Amino acid sequence: MSTQISLHLKNPDFSLQKQEFPASYTLQFKQAGDAGASDVEIELSPADFEALMNQGRALIPSPQITLTSPQENATWREAAWPLFRLKDKEWQFLLREVSTDKLICTLWFLKDLDLARKVVGNMSMRAGACLTEDLVNHFDGKNPDDAPAGETQTAHECVRDTLDVLARLQAEGQIEKWS
Repeated sequence: MSTQISLHLKNPDFSLQKQEFPASYTLQFKQAGDAGASDVEIELSPADFEALMNQGRALIPSPQITLTSPQENATWREAAWPLFRLKDKEWQFLLREVSTDKLICTLWFLKDLDLARKVVGNMSMRAGACLTEDLVNHFDGKNPDDAPAGETQTAHECVRDTLDVLARLQAEGQIEKWS
């Protein structure tokens, strides 16, 4: 389900703020000159913000809104910070819910050896060996920052799906929510 919102403001003043925890963006519009007009505030997840940026790039080709691939990837890596905070028991819950393919792609994209070791350490020896072998077979020597756009988009989707599962498990109380 998608929602389309149109704002028609004369001489709008707007600001964009990034919140680190939980990762989100707040886009605020103010009507310039109208004393009775109310502000409009839109909170966006990193994925929604990326979608907005992609639409903006398609409509208004401008160097002011263009993010380079490394910048996009850095944004996605920042959004994945909750994965780095998980304790062993929490990883075990998450590993039951996330498909191996998504996990492999997420680990490749995040490029963090300590995280990969932590994940493998929370699997059985056989499952960890299979995951490591699959990771090497699929991505050995491939840098996600130099990968074709299709692979990078797939990686972004895998990170988002993994974070969605984490959010669901937190909402269900199986994994601790952070304040």
